[in-house]
Amino acid sequence: SWSFTGLDETYIGLDVYEVKPNGYSQTLGQAGYVIDADGADDMDFANFADMSVSGYKWADLSNNSAWDGGEGTLDGWTIYLDNDTDPTNGYIEAVVTGAGDWADGYYEFTGINTDDPLVAAAIDGSGMLYVYEAVEPGFTQTYGDFSFVISSGLTIDGDLGVTEQGNFGNHMMEGAVRTPGFWQSTLGQSLYNGIEGDEGDANGDGIPDGDKDFDAEGWSEVDLLSLFGVDTDGVAGNDEFAVWDANGNGVEDSGDIFLTPEELLNWVDGGDKGGGRDYVTILERDLGAAFLNTINNAAINGSSDPAVDPAIADFYADAVDFILAWDGNFDGIASGSKKAQASEWKDYGSDAHNVLGAYNESGDGMVDGTMMQVAMDGDDYSSLLVQNYLAVEGQMIA
Repeated sequence: SWSFTGLDETYIGLDVYEVKPNGYSQTLGQAGYVIDADGADDMDFANFADMSVSGYKWADLSNNSAWDGGEGTLDGWTIYLDNDTDPTNGYIEAVVTGAGDWADGYYEFTGINTDDPLVAAAIDGSGMLYVYEAVEPGFTQTYGDFSFVISSGLTIDGDLGVTEQGNFGNHMMEGAVRTPGFWQSTLGQSLYNGIEGDEGDANGDGIPDGDKDFDAEGWSEVDLLSLFGVDTDGVAGNDEFAVWDANGNGVEDSGDIFLTPEELLNWVDGGDKGGGRDYVTILERDLGAAFLNTINNAAINGSSDPAVDPAIADFYADAVDFILAWDGNFDGIASGSKKAQASEWKDYGSDAHNVLGAYNESGDGMVDGTMMQVAMDGDDYSSLLVQNYLAVEGQMIA
């Protein structure tokens, strides 16, 4: 409370106002008051103490939504402070973890008060503010986005290494899918080595075109046939890929699909371009690329037993059924016309094409009836966010 005493008529017409201290916004009496004949009564002032939010971004390597020991921080991620959860219609502020003088994945919002029109509007609306991160391709959020009730002087501080409000955790998706065009050119003879600047496109020297120079650009050459192929001729060394081995015995039985690298290249090459492709040729291209992406991901993750991602497994099997029905010798030439294939294409072939195509192009798969990203897009693998995550992970890459 405050008061002026002993005022006489000489004070009439003078202004009464507040000198606002640092760390506060004024919510009542902003225009001040004028002393009248009644004196200085009923001249109230109200203030709102600044709020602050801070925390850290960490790499949730274990994907368990908890900040475990040994899991480091991530820089370069954008965090929003907003009066809703949609940054496209405006937001209060956006900051980047670890930017400027900050380190260790730290971020902060300070001086949050009612002087900001969006904060003032939120008080008149939901009474809430929201803190969330920008969604980045190839990552899933395991801990993070939150909201809070606007309250004078509120402080939210996420501590380093603690799973608590203010902190954000993300897990990087396994693997790195490549488009059919990538496999058409290299047929699985190279993997991105995880070094920034060495990305590029297997169709060319860097991006977009040219000749790939593996040594000069630092690419690792990994022969996927030696890692995941099978020996089918009794001579030392693997000579075929088991694109489909129903019982997993490593022997080409009836209903299996075993291909030499040359045969697989013919599939991924895709035959005649444009309208010349029939349905079986389209699915062979999809299946061939999905197979190569599967074993590529196994190599990246250090697995000796590649398995098709569950998000595409049913559609992978459907593509196999379609090919077995229409190209029994796997030479890329259909045993019937496109018109003859149309009924089965409509029943299940088209869905298989759509899902496998999406997986090969961007890492999308079907999860509980919804398409979502399930694997890293190889084109994203060279981003600073990925490099930061891999550094935390200890550069665990083939």
